[in-house]
This record gives sequence, C-alpha cells and structure tokens, in this order.
Amino acid sequence: MARSVVLTHHLEQVRALADQLTSSKHQVEVSDCLKARLEQYEGAPLRAPELRRVSGSEPYRRFLFLVAAKLRATKRQTRAAGYQSADELEIDLLTVRDSLRDNGGVRLAAHMLDPLLNKLRTFGFHLHTLDIRQHAQVHKEVLAAISQVASLESTELGAVPVPQLVPELGETFRTIVDQKMFGDPGAIRNYIISGAESKEDVLAVVRLAGLSGLSVAGKDHDPGLMPVPLFETIDALRHSAVVMRAAWTEPEYRSVLESFGGWQEVMLGYSDSNKDGGMITSTWELHKAHRALHDAARQCGVKLRIFHGRGGTVGRGGGPTHSAIVAQPVGDFTGHIRITEQGEVLNWKYADPLLAEWNLEVMIAACLEALTRPDGQRPDAERCSEEPMEEISGLAFAYYRKQIAENADVLEYFEQGDTGERAGIGAHRIASGTPQSRPQPGRPARHTLGLRLDAKPSCRARMVWRRLRSRAVCREGPGPCRPAVPDVEGASAVFGPATQRRDRDGQSRHADCASLCVAGC
Repeated sequence: MARSVVLTHHLEQVRALADQLTSSKHQVEVSDCLKARLEQYEGAPLRAPELRRVSGSEPYRRFLFLVAAKLRATKRQTRAAGYQSADELEIDLLTVRDSLRDNGGVRLAAHMLDPLLNKLRTFGFHLHTLDIRQHAQVHKEVLAAISQVASLESTELGAVPVPQLVPELGETFRTIVDQKMFGDPGAIRNYIISGAESKEDVLAVVRLAGLSGLSVAGKDHDPGLMPVPLFETIDALRHSAVVMRAAWTEPEYRSVLESFGGWQEVMLGYSDSNKDGGMITSTWELHKAHRALHDAARQCGVKLRIFHGRGGTVGRGGGPTHSAIVAQPVGDFTGHIRITEQGEVLNWKYADPLLAEWNLEVMIAACLEALTRPDGQRPDAERCSEEPMEEISGLAFAYYRKQIAENADVLEYFEQGDTGERAGIGAHRIASGTPQSRPQPGRPARHTLGLRLDAKPSCRARMVWRRLRSRAVCREGPGPCRPAVPDVEGASAVFGPATQRRDRDGQSRHADCASLCVAGC
C-alpha cells in the first residue's frame, strides 16, 4: 500500500512536469545526454499514449511522458519495463534538471525539479521504512536448536533449514528476502535486537540471516539489514559500550559494518530501564551510555547514530522533545538521531498538519542548538557533575529497588490491579490481559503469575498504574533524593545555577530533581 501511494504521487508529479515544460527545441537547446536518453526510451516497449499529442519538437514533454510510462510499469510491477530502483528515476530527473540548467533554465530547474528530487531522495519507492524486531533470547534458542540438529545429523550448520526448524523466524527472514528481491530494498533496513547484552546477540542476526539465504551487508541499491542492538536494562546500559566495542572489532562483523558506510545504529531503551532502576538512575545511565558509546565509536572509527526508544509519558522516558535533544552529552551529538513516537503521542503531535510542522521545527531547532552551542566541543564540561550524580543515582536506585521493584506488597497490588475486577462493574477488568498474557511480537512471553516487576511489558505496566490512578513508579524514583541532595558533596553543581533555565516569559527557575530527569529523558 505504501509503495502504491508514493508511486502514484511521483507519477502525478512527473505528469505535471510534462504539462509545464513545453519548451521547443527550435527555441531552446537540450543536452546531448537528454537527447540520447529520449532516443533510448522511444525505442523501448513503453506504453505512453500521451506521445500521440506531443510534437517531436518538445523533447522535455516527450521524455517526461516516457518517464511516467516507466513509473506506471513500476507500479504494475513489470520489472522489464519499469524502474528497478528509485536511483534510476533520480538519474532521469537529474538529466532533465541538468539540461535545463545548461540552457538558461536555472530557475525552472530549482522551482520544478528540485522539490521532486528532494521527495524522491526522502521517500524513494517505499514511502517509509519498517524495522524488524525480535528478542535476543529467541535468537539464542534458535541457534542452539540448529546446532543440536546439525550435531545429531552430523551435518554442517548451514545445511539446517531455518524456515522448517523455526517457522515464525524463518517466515520473517523469508519476507525480508522477498522484499529485498521484488520490492524496494530500502523499505527494510534495520533489525532491532531486544534485550541485547553481548556481542553474540549482534552476531546472531548476521548468522541467522546467512542461514536463511539473506546477506545483511549492503550492496548496490540495497542498504542491507543493519543489526541494531537495544540495551534496555540498567546493567545492559552500563555494559553497552564494552559490548559494541567487542562487536566493532570482530572481523566477522567489521566487513558488514564497512558495507554500511561505517555507520552503526544503537537503540537505548528508556521505558524498560526506567522500570528496572527508577527515573533518576535510568536517566543517568542512559546519559552515561550515550557518552560511552560515542567514545567507543570514535576509538573504533565508527559513525554512530543513537536511536532513542522513548515512550509517551514521563514514566516511560517521555518529556519535552527540545529539552531531550539538547540534554544529550556535550560533544556527543553529530546531527543524526532517531526517536520513537508512541501511539498516544502521534495523535497529540501529528494529527493536525500545523502541529506536525511545528513539532518538526522544534526538533530541527533543538538539533541545531545542540550542534552549535558554544561548549559543543568540550566533552569535559560535564565531568564536574559526575560524582554527585553517581551518589544521587545510587540512593535513588537502592530506594526504588527496595520500595517498588522488589517489594512483594507492590507487586501483589500490581497483580490484583492487572487481573481484578472493578467494584460494581461485573466482569470488566481493570487492565487488559490475563495473568498468562499473550506473547507480544518481538518479545518472548514474560508476563506470568510470578511476582516480578521486570516480567511486565513496560507499556502494559504503565497502563495498569494509570488506570489505578497510581504514580508510584514515577514518584518513588526521585522522591528519596530530595532530602538527601544537600548532604551530597558537589550537589550544587547539579542542582545549582547550572540547572537554571528561562521560561517563555523570561523568568528564571531552578530545575528540581524530577525536572532534571525529565529534561534528560
């Protein structure tokens, strides 16, 4: 559907160009490249009924109608007559633009061709990209099963058919292969690995893809399939840089990395880390992981892009977008960023075109501010706040784990709220699901009768707290820090003048502990 929508749009734009560029070759010259291209297309079996009413003295119109015919063939998935990739259409449009520029049509090229070229480079033939997501534990179990079968049958690992052994995962890779071969290869380019904890979790995707007949390396018009590790827990965040350095220096993965142009995307989980360690510890560990990953990337010669897996609410890592971007570690923002927008946020921010445009402007403004701030090249500027923040984070983490994550009373309260019934509303449940909840796509079934907060899917946990009118998870993180802050040496560096900000009316205000966490999310 997305491919059909974007191809229809490109087709309409090209037809509009053909109706407007009516210059005659008797009055304006055209480039030799355009003449050769036009002659090639006129000799090809393209169905362009519009040519019957177009004079041979109008080369731009004739060429663009033939381009439209190729787009129609692409939409019908007639590969012999259509475009094989968006790059081929871009070459044709560049041929028209260069011909206009070389023959006195600079303004026409800028006004008519450049906007379409920008849209083509942005949306290609796929309109939007689709990320594949699966849990690292699933990959481990599949590889273990394949190894066991291979050893029992005394055969090589590559001879074991993944689709037959694990139908669901095999079907996923088969779908990716089909899209790469018969659709737009750029539509699927990232494979997110939930619960990543080691370099083996990254390499597992490369190996499973190879066993399924799919090469993750980029080539020609195919950007490849980049393994994107998602570090979700506090412990995983603390070891994320070590894990990625090990992966980037692994010869098996280094060649794959080079096929991506040296780029690597790493995803940081805000919601699960918040649930695992509380708001303050989550925010601080995310901040440190961000900085450590960039340090490791610089040492390994990798171009790093951070994917921020933020939720909509503050309890799931949400907060003001502008503050979130500017709050990234000083010197560790290169201008490349990805941010998740959760379902509830999509409606708030993008349902109205004017709001959508305003929110995009806010993002761009924040990125420019982060890139051009005077201290943007001084990573040591934040070192003075490290020791007090470590102590504050430690206090908050210990309190949160004791009072919430490992508190049997709280977990029992959660279980009753998750499966109980509202008083006076019969069988209506307070929250959806049953004690043994359905497995979620990309995650193993984790929600069982066992009383463990980390066994709850984050979005579902927040939903239950909200429906019970409870804010315990969000409140109990920063709560114990407030009375303890004055006793922490160097706390003024964190909560003093450095955290002063200006409201829209120009009044300065101090950010308290909770505000600091929201700004850092």
